[in-house]
Amino acid sequence: MADSFLIRTAVPSDSEGIAKVHTRSWQSAYRGILPDDWLDALKWQDRKERWDPQLPAESPRAIYVALDSKNEILGFASIGPARDEDLNADETFELYAIYLSPETWREGVGSRLLLAILPQIPIHAKQLVLWVLTANQIGRAFYEGRGFTTDGAKKIAEIGTNELEEVRYRLDLDQIRYR
Repeated sequence: MADSFLIRTAVPSDSEGIAKVHTRSWQSAYRGILPDDWLDALKWQDRKERWDPQLPAESPRAIYVALDSKNEILGFASIGPARDEDLNADETFELYAIYLSPETWREGVGSRLLLAILPQIPIHAKQLVLWVLTANQIGRAFYEGRGFTTDGAKKIAEIGTNELEEVRYRLDLDQIRYR
């Protein structure tokens, strides 16, 4: 499916494609972690309403999309300043999201999205952090395979009526910049 693809900065007209990928990815990745009826009730239109205001050019986030040869969105990634109070926002950036169409998992799209978005992190930033559901073994394996390590921080995420533990991962940016 993802034999050839293009990665570019997201534009406002991408919100529908991003929302569809976001929804389908959740419905696949979180099956068995979140209740099936809750996942089945997710609608991409609701996600689109949340993505629309995040895509203007003046957004503090960097959002990239991966597109197939038909300009269909295969995945997206979003970064920006770290939001955790225990981190220095000047030195730490956060990977807010990286989601792919389930058909493209393990085909290199996620890795290429991550590599494409890294140069958008200011040079003075020392680390990239992210939060992932503790039970999301597929996601955790992806991040660990790219050099992220847990830093011991945990929190509870409220998703619908569910409370799930998340663990924070960290990547030392100097380690990858100077290889």
